[in-house]
Amino acid sequence: MNKKSQRVAQQSRGHLRTELILDGCARLLIKDGPANLTTHGIALEAETSIGSLYHFFPDKTAILQALASRHMQSLETIVCKAQEVQESQWVSFTVEEVIEILAMPLLKYIHAHPDYLVMAHPAFEKLGPYSTAMNMVIEDAFNHVLKLRLPKASAYDQRRYTLTLVGLPVGILHKAYENQSFAQDLLLIEVPRALVAYLSAIEKGHIESSQATH
Repeated sequence: MNKKSQRVAQQSRGHLRTELILDGCARLLIKDGPANLTTHGIALEAETSIGSLYHFFPDKTAILQALASRHMQSLETIVCKAQEVQESQWVSFTVEEVIEILAMPLLKYIHAHPDYLVMAHPAFEKLGPYSTAMNMVIEDAFNHVLKLRLPKASAYDQRRYTLTLVGLPVGILHKAYENQSFAQDLLLIEVPRALVAYLSAIEKGHIESSQATH
């Protein structure tokens, strides 16, 4: 094996090891909670030595930041996928279809990665700048769709509708973390129900307002 091949193999093994460490951290966040999280515990859960862990991460905070970054990259990929939908389709979709395409993939990801609920909860705010950046990406996606579906709405109205659509799930996500036995139904049933109801209401209001002016 030449030096280039050796370097590629080492990088591949290094990437695999860091992923195992992040996976171990995620499992411990769910199982033991953030207060009991330690580097030694993460190493044990990831089935790696503490020396190997410190080779990749200087401390627990660095591991949590890397885990947060991984979540943000995954969520951003999901949003980008929705942005590939053609503008004419967004206009013709039913409200239910809009939420199914725009929101459900995000909610399904969060349901599949319950450690995200732990990290996003106000009591354990570790997403920091990643969360702020992700919120902006999601807000832009919702705002784009609202502009297409409600072209006559003012910029102010479109903005407040966007903030509401993005903000509605936040409180429910926190409740899902605090009430794990209800998490699946809260994320996959109640959040979509609330989003569909709100989007239906504002679209109906604009249709009625438009008809009243003619």
